[in-house]
Amino acid sequence: MNSDQADFDADGDGDECDIDDDNDGTKDKSDVCPNDANGHDDPDDDGLCGTSDNCEDVANEDQADADADGIGDVCDDDADNDEIKDDADNCPEISNADQADLDADTVGDVCDDDKDDDTILNDVDNCEIVSNEDQTDSDGDGEGDVCDGDTDGDLIANEDDNCPTVANADQTDEDGDLVGDVCDNCFDVENTDQADLDADTLGDVCDSDADGDGETNDTDCDDLDASSHNGALEVFDFADNDCEGTVDQGISLDNAVFSITGEASGNYFGYRAVVLSDVNGDGIDDVLASAYKNSEGGTSAGKVYLIYGAGNLSGDLSAENANVTFVGEAANDYLGLAIASAGDVNGDGLGDFMIAAKGNDAGGSNAGKVYLIYGRDFSTDDATVDGVFDLTQANFIIKGQAANNYFGHALASAGDVNADGYGDIMISSKDYNSAQGRIYLFQGGSLSGTVSASSATATFTGEGIGETAGYALSTAGDFNADGYDDLVISAYYNGDMTYTGKIYVLYGSATLSGNTSLSDATLTYEAEEYRDYAGNSVSGGQDINGDGIDDIIVGAAAYGATDDGRVYVLYGSSTTLTGTEFLHDANVIFYGENSGDNAGISVQLLKDMNGDDLGEILIGAHRNDQTATNAGKVYLIMGSASLTSVTLNDTTTSATLLGVAAGDYAGYGLSDAGDVNGDDILDFFIGAYGTTNGTVYGILSY
Repeated sequence: MNSDQADFDADGDGDECDIDDDNDGTKDKSDVCPNDANGHDDPDDDGLCGTSDNCEDVANEDQADADADGIGDVCDDDADNDEIKDDADNCPEISNADQADLDADTVGDVCDDDKDDDTILNDVDNCEIVSNEDQTDSDGDGEGDVCDGDTDGDLIANEDDNCPTVANADQTDEDGDLVGDVCDNCFDVENTDQADLDADTLGDVCDSDADGDGETNDTDCDDLDASSHNGALEVFDFADNDCEGTVDQGISLDNAVFSITGEASGNYFGYRAVVLSDVNGDGIDDVLASAYKNSEGGTSAGKVYLIYGAGNLSGDLSAENANVTFVGEAANDYLGLAIASAGDVNGDGLGDFMIAAKGNDAGGSNAGKVYLIYGRDFSTDDATVDGVFDLTQANFIIKGQAANNYFGHALASAGDVNADGYGDIMISSKDYNSAQGRIYLFQGGSLSGTVSASSATATFTGEGIGETAGYALSTAGDFNADGYDDLVISAYYNGDMTYTGKIYVLYGSATLSGNTSLSDATLTYEAEEYRDYAGNSVSGGQDINGDGIDDIIVGAAAYGATDDGRVYVLYGSSTTLTGTEFLHDANVIFYGENSGDNAGISVQLLKDMNGDDLGEILIGAHRNDQTATNAGKVYLIMGSASLTSVTLNDTTTSATLLGVAAGDYAGYGLSDAGDVNGDDILDFFIGAYGTTNGTVYGILSY
């Protein structure tokens, strides 16, 4: 029966009785495609044959063809026919030749269900082309404020509305400041900027306490700084907090934002404190402090504490909670009597540091030992240390040459004396050869293992017996502007008059090696008087007068018959200085404030603290009595092209910081500056080993 008389091939035989419906010569029972004369097979096995299949070689039973071009989507390289190939099309199934992608998420707007990427889907977003996750709609008109031309719905366009977020069709503006009264935080006093420092909704110009510090403007010494008012604590922030007319003067260390307290009395915690260039790779500088008489590893074995910098440093931290500790190997090692930043010795971008145990016996009784520890051990990417560090596993260990050398009396980064890109280090044995003294220079790169001090790249030996060459060490930075960092070394007991002291500057070079007698030093500075002991402290590596050349400072804490102390500032020069100079001819001299202060017991050139690209000067006077007997005092002098010689006091310096109680000896230990709380402002630390358990105060800048 074929009532419809269907005859596909029009050969006169109805399909129902035609054995070859498509008349292609292949009988239907053998024809894969009996109704397609030109398609004898189905290569993609999708049930569609030859010319009937819009994609013969790729199965697509649904025959989807979005752009109706006769080519199935699965084999069409431009499925939406917008002339953008599918592999480069940010919306391959919907034509969008302009490839608009508002939120840059690689999904074209025409097929992106959240085109402004505010996590609100387009069909419920009250402003689908401008991100507004909060969907604020002040006038409730269904259109989000961020794209509503009349946000408050008062029929006045935002650009013409004097109060676009609060409806005010009458546009009343009593004070004529172009801010409508209904949203003016001081409607009867002109204040176009609407400044409101204390965020109390009352504009500063009509607020009787603009900074919200509890003191009215008429008595407040700074109406716009809440930290400054009568009775406020004076803190280090370049402001007059207590309204006494001085800035950063007489600050009690008790007001320090952050402090670290030692574990027990008698440990001498705070004798030394150092800021380290970021050792653990978190982008924040770190702190190292020591207690050289701690007895955890044996009587006076010593202990050193590493505290990682962090954004939340505040309050008082017990040293026992330090991130990492280092314990002396044996009794009377005095670990931590000297500690120092080493710069980046191995070139891995992390700060390294040194710890000395000058009483260690590995190289002979009291020969001394120094440990160089690489920051990579503490890196957040490859940390191998947390808790107690085994000093026998230090990256580089150096033993003193002989008994009673006390190798490690002083440590310092030498900068980069040979300009090879690696930090170098120097270490002294002031007691070498009956206190003649010797200094050892090790050049950075691949220092590892355990060696004798005799393997140093270069050594510098004191001029004579008993002169204690190497009593203090520091990099001089590039003191002669030749591209090589230089060294400064003191001989505390040297001088033409007994115990005057002498300072040596040795210039860096690519070939610095071998042993050199300090008598051959290119430049020396001799002290002024008998018993000055000049060079008990030295520091360099910063430009403090703005000539682009690094400078040096030298402490002579015992200067004068009554030990008031002095500090000498020596400017570097692009004309290499040579010969013998005298400290009384120093470029600038700072005189101790009082008899017995010992000003200059410690000195430190700081990195720029106030943004003028000049280094700063920090001076400790640990026996100053301003607070109480031997409480101590620290002076900060900002670098300047016009520094002049003055007596140190609260009016001649940029800031002064005071010990808290009698016998604190604040200022004996001073650190360099670094950013230990991640606020991009430099901080520094002051040691006061005489407090009950010893304290290191963090002066965190504002």
